[in-house]
Amino acid sequence: MKKIGVIGAGTMGQGIANAFASAGNDVTVVDVKKEWAENGINKIKASKDKLVAKGKISAEDAEAAKANLKAGEYEDLADADLIVEAALEDMKLKKEVFKKLDDIVKEDAVFGTNTSSLSITEIANGIEHPVIGMHFFNPADRMK
Repeated sequence: MKKIGVIGAGTMGQGIANAFASAGNDVTVVDVKKEWAENGINKIKASKDKLVAKGKISAEDAEAAKANLKAGEYEDLADADLIVEAALEDMKLKKEVFKKLDDIVKEDAVFGTNTSSLSITEIANGIEHPVIGMHFFNPADRMK
């Protein structure tokens, strides 16, 4: 099990967190406010419950994925192996997120950005940890 951080609890962040949690990873979702992260997780859990009701997934699989999700703060990502940023498409914001995380996370953590239009090289400029592009299509948790 890997420890994954997801920055952003909007549609993309929810899908990314759901995909990683469903694959058996420990996922911490962080947003501007912890309540926003909790809201995003509650939406994922409701989605899992709907899939169970429709017979698309087992109750056991849904419960396992739901158990892998938690809301947190930046400091809760200190031991994360991978952090995927799914924040707004704003260069300044993305750079600020990674700069803040640079000082918190362990040395071998990897940063992933879900940008679809911004330069990953520019996002990574001045960041000590490796930054990779991890573009997910929407809905992230349903794409093969």
